[in-house]
Amino acid sequence: LSRKMNADYWSIDEILAEEERIPSQFRIDALFLGYLDPGLPENETTLKKDTKLELPYWLAGTLASRRMVTIELPRFYGRKFKSTLLADPAVINLREKSNFFYELGSRLAHLIHDPELSPMLLKALTSRFREILDRCQHSKANDDFTPFTRRLTSLEKKLFESGRKAVIEFGLWKNRKQEKIMCSSVITRPNKRIRVH
Repeated sequence: LSRKMNADYWSIDEILAEEERIPSQFRIDALFLGYLDPGLPENETTLKKDTKLELPYWLAGTLASRRMVTIELPRFYGRKFKSTLLADPAVINLREKSNFFYELGSRLAHLIHDPELSPMLLKALTSRFREILDRCQHSKANDDFTPFTRRLTSLEKKLFESGRKAVIEFGLWKNRKQEKIMCSSVITRPNKRIRVH
């Protein structure tokens, strides 16, 4: 099955995000795909219509675009979890739900045209980013951040690590322990457009 190549085709994080499992239901009999269901006997090669399986996003998305499956949102994007998350986003352990919570949610919102999912993701990230920024700026170099970083998604952890590094480098520069401010990697990277769905 072919899929569109995008700018992040070789990104390990993109590959891992697309491996996340999505609840899917087949809309047709799928010939020679019986091996996808470990509960079927070995001699059964066809997945019957209405079979429910959890498929990796890359497969579920491709099959959904061809109208072969219907995708259901994972529970951690459902209404009950949304209300819990939006009540206090900072205390939820999103890594426990999905290490690629925002990336997968953004893809799913676009794929199934869910108008509520993208704003929920943005609100959650904005709220959690405030805490990440606060932890970066108001902590000591020898503080143990393990309990805090354990509940961060991959994206949030990268933001936290970048923020900590910036705070440390600024402190060195401010105390004249580093003579020159180094150019940020964000500036030195080739321009990359960010798509907002």
